[in-house]
Amino acid sequence: MRRRLRLPFLHRLLLTYMVALLLPVALIGQQTWNGYQKTLENEIIQTNSQKLAEITSVINLKMQELEQIAVNIDVNQDLRPFAVTSTPYGAVQAIKSLAQYRSTNSFIYEIGYYIRGREYLYTSTTAYKTGQFLDSFFEQGSLTDAQVLELLNNSRFPVILPSAPTVFVLSTVQLMIYVYPIPVTSEPYATAVFFIEEAKISGMLASIFSRKNERIYMLNSQGDAILSLAADRSTPDFAAIIASIEQTGQNRGQKPLSSVMTIDGTETVVTYLDGGYRGLQFLSLSPLDEVMAPALYQQRRFFLTLGVVAVAGILIILLSMTFTYNPLRNLFRKVRAYQDNPLKTDNEFSLIGQMLDRMQEDNQRLQQILQDNESDVRLAFLTDLLNGLVEDDEQLEQRSLAAGVNLNGTAFA
Repeated sequence: MRRRLRLPFLHRLLLTYMVALLLPVALIGQQTWNGYQKTLENEIIQTNSQKLAEITSVINLKMQELEQIAVNIDVNQDLRPFAVTSTPYGAVQAIKSLAQYRSTNSFIYEIGYYIRGREYLYTSTTAYKTGQFLDSFFEQGSLTDAQVLELLNNSRFPVILPSAPTVFVLSTVQLMIYVYPIPVTSEPYATAVFFIEEAKISGMLASIFSRKNERIYMLNSQGDAILSLAADRSTPDFAAIIASIEQTGQNRGQKPLSSVMTIDGTETVVTYLDGGYRGLQFLSLSPLDEVMAPALYQQRRFFLTLGVVAVAGILIILLSMTFTYNPLRNLFRKVRAYQDNPLKTDNEFSLIGQMLDRMQEDNQRLQQILQDNESDVRLAFLTDLLNGLVEDDEQLEQRSLAAGVNLNGTAFA
């Protein structure tokens, strides 16, 4: 027969207090953190959306400034084809005008002006023969000389070429090229070429998106990446990401859209905004761990606070029980000393109850004995009283009560 595990009363009392402390703390912690984490996550994702909207606004503004420069070139008398080509001084004035336009927009690495059908490309520093410029001073990835000439001579609509490493004169830089026909509203007679430095864009946006592994993409209206602000230059499946976020993203029907999805095995906060300058689309990919870093920090502080509260509560319980339990423990020891089997493992309160029951039973038996021998007790009391054996008032009172002799009043006296 198995023996039941019997815990001392102190241990049971301690467990009770600990459960009464830790259970509410755990429940409060769970409920509070669940609501707090969800609220904070939504707030951070919303902040991500606001940052992307801010980036979009900045880039749209800069691109509109480039378009305004192209319009100004169209109406600038110093840049009319006849004024530029008629005399060498006209070319000098054209270069000066382009230098002024270049200084008005921080995105511009260089600005070019090409009169269609002519042989020179004018920039803010000098004029190049087009063929010589393409052969010796310009090279960008898979973009061929023939493609560049086709854009300069025959483009009818603004075209933004993807950012790529570019050899420009004596430097290698990451450039995005914006080709703008002049005028764009009728038959073009010239072409403005804006060489946009990616580092300028990255530097300006670093104060908005500052996370280490943030990836920001600018896509054209066809969904092709023309600007990639990412350390690894990776290009995920933009079409699938956009289709997914349009179905599952928060704030559907509003802009921008945000959602958490798995990309390349990593939980990622995806934020998408379309409808930018000339159909530009913007996409930011942020690792969820980095986005939630503030929340995780608050989580650690929150649970640390709960832990401190729990430990402090347990210490207070232990100290309190140490001081309040000592008198009870002394009583338990006396009870054990008087029981028939001191090694008996009953808990302390059970032993005290047994002792009180025994005392009550003994008292009842004693009372019964006194009742059965009341006459003998009375005779013995009176005999001792007459013989002077009752020495003090307390003994007199006790024995008179036991003998059933009422000494109140004056009769017996």
